[in-house]
Amino acid sequence: MSELKKTEAADNDTKDRLLAAAKDLFFSKDFNSVTTDMIAHAGSMSKSTIYKFYRSKDDLFAAVINAESERFGADALESFETYNDFRMSLQTYGENLLEFISLPSSCRFERMMMCHADEHTDTVRLFFDNAYLAAEERVTELIELAKKSGHIETKFDSRRLADFLLSMWRGREHVARQYALDQSPRSQIAFHVGECIEVLFGPDEAKS
Repeated sequence: MSELKKTEAADNDTKDRLLAAAKDLFFSKDFNSVTTDMIAHAGSMSKSTIYKFYRSKDDLFAAVINAESERFGADALESFETYNDFRMSLQTYGENLLEFISLPSSCRFERMMMCHADEHTDTVRLFFDNAYLAAEERVTELIELAKKSGHIETKFDSRRLADFLLSMWRGREHVARQYALDQSPRSQIAFHVGECIEVLFGPDEAKS
């Protein structure tokens, strides 16, 4: 391995440790109480190492949320030969998303963002843009691809459909978790995700 590749590998490993440490702290504590000193200590690195990769704590926060958003769509197909391919991509994305946002740590973090909405609008905006809007953008892309491939026909705007679907996936159960009214593990995620897709786009055999 060349020296350049060794350096790149080391940087990637350090960045992964940094993101993991930052995520653990952001999701377990109040965002504003987390300092770069705390993150450096948790990641076993210096503060200068943090600033090597990110200009500020806000940039690091955005990177953490982006990394999670990208993980939701990691298994989604990039092209659809059939209508069922489209459904499968939505199903995979939806299950990954719901499994993550239903975690106790995710629910707790979302509640913290809601509590600080008036005081820390910039931080909340970062969370909204890099979490909800990123998810909406990805689902919109999948719907647009299905439209262009001729697998779905609808008069509705793709982004509007994405918003409908994300809202249906979250549903009453997620609202209850946001208010800490239900802290039990979410059940039948796959069934719920598929049912919502069917309501908007029809069953498996509809376009196959």
